[in-house]
Amino acid sequence: MYALVNGSFILLGPIGFNYRLINSTIKDDLDLDYKVGPLDYMNVPINFNDQLKILPVVNSIPSHDRRTEYPNMIRWEIGEDLLTYFYEILPIPLENLKQQYKEKITNDRWNKENNGVITVTINDNEITVSTKRENRSQLASKISAMNADVRRRFKFQNTWVELNSTEMQTIINEIDNYVQEQFDWEYAKHNEIDACEDCEQLTSMSEFNISYTHTGDSAAVQSSTISSSTSG
Repeated sequence: MYALVNGSFILLGPIGFNYRLINSTIKDDLDLDYKVGPLDYMNVPINFNDQLKILPVVNSIPSHDRRTEYPNMIRWEIGEDLLTYFYEILPIPLENLKQQYKEKITNDRWNKENNGVITVTINDNEITVSTKRENRSQLASKISAMNADVRRRFKFQNTWVELNSTEMQTIINEIDNYVQEQFDWEYAKHNEIDACEDCEQLTSMSEFNISYTHTGDSAAVQSSTISSSTSG
């Protein structure tokens, strides 16, 4: 990442090497005719004069646990050849962690619900059925159009079977049971999260592997070179 600086002022950045934006900013804001080309990123740092420069950007971030802490930008320092952002480490509020973790659990439930595959045995035939919502809707639509005494051929994966409406309902019931299990799992996990009284209890849960993304001043962390190590 790069920054266009003029003395102690940051005119642009951190940004990628957008030479058109850099040129227009120099012209429109400073009324100067300095220009760079698309390959001039290889020449950074670029000193147009003793005040106007294009500098590489790095972030100085102390080591921290990304599960429970986040870096917050507190100041920057413009050097001769480098613009450095400095960060402090702050704790993520417990309620914020709980909310983000609940969202993760809900996403996991959705994936389990819609990407599941179950096996149902009908008349000694093992039928493999997808639990995707579209598939469930199709099955429900088909059974609603079937008379009780009618048997029809259906294809599940690569298996052809002949079913009546009762047997079709058995398949639908098995899918419904599987889906309900996923919602029960989500409900139990949300309650477990709510019961946590501190971050240590929350992070001890086996599913806790998320990395909190904090917006605001620390957003530059996501797009700039990190100069010190992080953990977690």
